[in-house]
Amino acid sequence: MVRKDTEAAEENLRKAISLDGEYFEPRLLLGAIRYQKKEYRAAIPDLEKSMDLVPTKEAATMLSNSYAALGDKAKAKKYADMTK
Repeated sequence: MVRKDTEAAEENLRKAISLDGEYFEPRLLLGAIRYQKKEYRAAIPDLEKSMDLVPTKEAATMLSNSYAALGDKAKAKKYADMTK
């Protein structure tokens, strides 16, 4: 049941992005879903675009943790510094 809810949420967020790609929240939420599923490589592009549009500590934290999980210490530190 949770998987179907997540899939539906992802589909709706992708639709929202296609309607207005310059609104940060759908990208942040889509990245967050992928981050929670430990799909770090998939989460990073949406979280980075979200940060480009409206920098948030939430996105920076998820990006830092994603890059750390992938072994990119430099980018992990870059985003960790943005959370302070």
